[in-house]
Amino acid sequence: MTRAIITSFLWLSPLFSMAASFTSVKNGNWSSRSTWSSNGIPAANINNKDVVIIDHVVNAGALKINNGGTMYVNRHLIVDQLTLHGPNSRIYVAAGAVLEAAEINGNWENVIYEEPLPVTWLEFSCKSDGKAHSLSWATAQEVNNDYFALEYATQDLVFKEITRQAGTNTASPAYYSFTHTFPVKGTSYYRLKQVDYDGKATYSKIISGTFHAFTYQLSASSLQMNTPVTGSVSLIRTDGTPAVEKVLNKEDLLRFPSLPTGMYMLRIESPQYKGLHKVYLRQ
Repeated sequence: MTRAIITSFLWLSPLFSMAASFTSVKNGNWSSRSTWSSNGIPAANINNKDVVIIDHVVNAGALKINNGGTMYVNRHLIVDQLTLHGPNSRIYVAAGAVLEAAEINGNWENVIYEEPLPVTWLEFSCKSDGKAHSLSWATAQEVNNDYFALEYATQDLVFKEITRQAGTNTASPAYYSFTHTFPVKGTSYYRLKQVDYDGKATYSKIISGTFHAFTYQLSASSLQMNTPVTGSVSLIRTDGTPAVEKVLNKEDLLRFPSLPTGMYMLRIESPQYKGLHKVYLRQ
């Protein structure tokens, strides 16, 4: 009897495909191994869950992004033919990046161009001198910038506009400033509202400045101030002659020989405070 041996083969297909990520590491051709990171060369057909990141200038022939595949163009992609297949195929082109395609087929609406930020901030700061808050801000570049509105708030953080300055819309650094005189005692809060020509607005970070009212106690032989002073302090008689003149260096107490009872003018000249006060000195 002849025995027949039948061998059967079972073909197994994977239930899940492994997602892969590829990132360019230098300028070059898509098909060149040296263009890409250690994961190897990405296929010209970018499959579901695969991600390709273009951080350099890359030249390609025909590319296809299948449903679920994603590409990020952060620098410059040059491609002869580009096909997007399926509603979830995506290409994101960063602000300032270039997608140079001779032909785009399929779901071309899935090429998404990110809008550039209207302004690139360099700084926003506040300095206080005892009478005012000096605010300054700077941008590295501006696009479609109509104006800046400087807004101010107290502890309730309800902001209101106090000044408006036109944008420069330059690709080089631009500098702005404003002095807010006699703010409320305590902490003041500031932010910038940047408004495009189409009315869209973005906001800066919130910064603060603190204003401490200057106070003092005067006796016949001393002047006590509530904050250290660097500058000149004078007591002037009614005939205009100085009774006391002293230059202080971060000091809040001035001692002097006892003065007669009478009217004097107290003059303070310092970065922290400037003022002239009529005072009555009593023994």
